[in-house]
Amino acid sequence: MLNFLLNIPEPSLEETIVWENIEPRILQPLDDLHDHPFMNSWPDQMDKKWRLDAIDLIQSAMKLRPWRPAGILLDLAKFLSNTIAGDQLGLPSIESIASREAGIRHGKNPLIIAGHTHQPKVELLTSDSTGERYYIDTGTWRNRITATPYSLCFGRLKTLSYVVIYGPDEDLGDAIDRQKIASFDFWTGVTQQWSRRS
Repeated sequence: MLNFLLNIPEPSLEETIVWENIEPRILQPLDDLHDHPFMNSWPDQMDKKWRLDAIDLIQSAMKLRPWRPAGILLDLAKFLSNTIAGDQLGLPSIESIASREAGIRHGKNPLIIAGHTHQPKVELLTSDSTGERYYIDTGTWRNRITATPYSLCFGRLKTLSYVVIYGPDEDLGDAIDRQKIASFDFWTGVTQQWSRRS
């Protein structure tokens, strides 16, 4: 989001001016989090003693308030934004999380459907004697804002994705001779129309 906001202004508008308007809207929620009773008690309850983890970083940030009094440096904000945009945090993928669901692991559910990630896709989670299990992400029904690899330029696409789930007696196809359990169709499309700019 930060890269988007810093790169969509008019060419004559410098990013430092944009940042002066964004920074207060970041600082206020951070101050609110710092002062919230939940954030003063929850990290202590979740902390694993004698082990450095993300909770320790949260606790340190809440105590030190590094965003005050000097504010947040634009270069640091851009670095963090680029790190997140580049998916360099080492967080587990949605598919790896979905593959841990009991229904998927035990073969009771053939698929997990999610959406609103703006990344429509179908991924195989596992395959064994009970069959194949899939993760389906329908993306979003809204227009999609795309970005270049370093999130310095942005575009807009019209997108549409949908999934249809069929029961045992629907969409038989070549399964007439077999006992069909279920099936799905997944479709995704993108439209772009260019027009002359003045």
